[in-house]
Amino acid sequence: MRRPAIILIFSLTTVLYLSPPGIAQADNPTPPQSLPAAADAAPEAVVDSLEQSLLNSMQTDLLNHTGRSERLQPVIARAFNFPRMGRFLFGSRWNEFGASEQARFSAAFSALTVANYAARFTTFNNERFAPVSAAQPGENRAQVRHELITGKGERIAFDYLLLRQHGEWRIVNITTRGVSDLALKRSQYSKLFETGGLDAVVEYIQTQTQRMAEE
Repeated sequence: MRRPAIILIFSLTTVLYLSPPGIAQADNPTPPQSLPAAADAAPEAVVDSLEQSLLNSMQTDLLNHTGRSERLQPVIARAFNFPRMGRFLFGSRWNEFGASEQARFSAAFSALTVANYAARFTTFNNERFAPVSAAQPGENRAQVRHELITGKGERIAFDYLLLRQHGEWRIVNITTRGVSDLALKRSQYSKLFETGGLDAVVEYIQTQTQRMAEE
């Protein structure tokens, strides 16, 4: 696993301490039935589950991209809240979308996230994750910091922001070294939306997803 890839895949969300207005009101997709109820999982457990699944996927050398994607998809669906991320990406426009449009975007963005993880976390070189700190500054807001320790001993800190809705904790934000891929996507998607609407944004995301599957 290459170091730049580690940073890229974990930069899926915007700056940790800047949650968008109204983020707590977004809808939550139903978690897969094969996974534990989200209400039973503490914020740290949600992060642990994601990270352990990434390590497990890397250690299974026989899996190709499709196999890794199939293994990671339910974990990622359970760990992230894509509708809330969509609310940040589109701002006030998100409320103008119908339920089917929101679901369509969330599904496409989820697939992109899965493809990205599956494409980047491919080879295990004795990486491990270690907890650093956890805080709950609000009843429905939690901050979890973990470190990725590479096989060479380098430590890379990742800060997770999780929000709770209806008793379910989910990741809405990850930041590392100040890098915010989601903030970049917000600007990029806004330009696409201005010229081609939601169809243009979804088509672009699907093209990226397919490209990652072919890497």
